[in-house]
Amino acid sequence: MSRKSAWIRDLQILAAAEKARELNARGIADDHPSVALAQARKHSDRARTLGCSVEQLRDALKAVGRSAEDVRHYVKGKTG
Repeated sequence: MSRKSAWIRDLQILAAAEKARELNARGIADDHPSVALAQARKHSDRARTLGCSVEQLRDALKAVGRSAEDVRHYVKGKTG
């Protein structure tokens, strides 16, 4: 799998986890807590790779969408 494909997959997972959090906030239970935990670890790893927090990564996704390159540029502009 190419690096760009891995980024896209990870960003899609992050978006899915955000959606799950929204559903949980509305009282809809998460049927797969172990999957959510694994996703949270991935997000933490991706944020560390980018040199930002998970919250900054979420903000980047909301601001620029799922493009790995756009997220990278957004985070770089906010942290550097």
